[in-house]
Amino acid sequence: MLDASATMVLVMDDEPEDPVVPIVSAFRSGAAIVPALWRFEVANALDTALRRGRVDEAGLATAVRLIEGLDPVEDDAPPALGWLLALAGRHGITPYDASYLSIALRRGIPLASLDRGLRGAATAAGVALVH
Repeated sequence: MLDASATMVLVMDDEPEDPVVPIVSAFRSGAAIVPALWRFEVANALDTALRRGRVDEAGLATAVRLIEGLDPVEDDAPPALGWLLALAGRHGITPYDASYLSIALRRGIPLASLDRGLRGAATAAGVALVH
């Protein structure tokens, strides 16, 4: 399970490098699983990086190629709205973040995220984290 924060660390030069190796290693043997909203979150993060001058047009194109090279697989069973809201409320996270947690729980797979709230929720829910 790969969230947008972990994705951005893989492609942005100004992100911390410590988490990159474990994230890449975790997905070397198989495709990254993502919820449908992942593409929108990543696109928003890239657009924000471009507007704030963190990346230029050439860097943006490179980032897009790298991300598309991950060949993420969209989860084919989106969680029910009520379940997302319950999971979000139980763990004090957004429904967006609950979508990642829900998929990791259902599939029994580790979660790659740099988001502290989501990592805390995953730990509390018994989901392994990519370190």
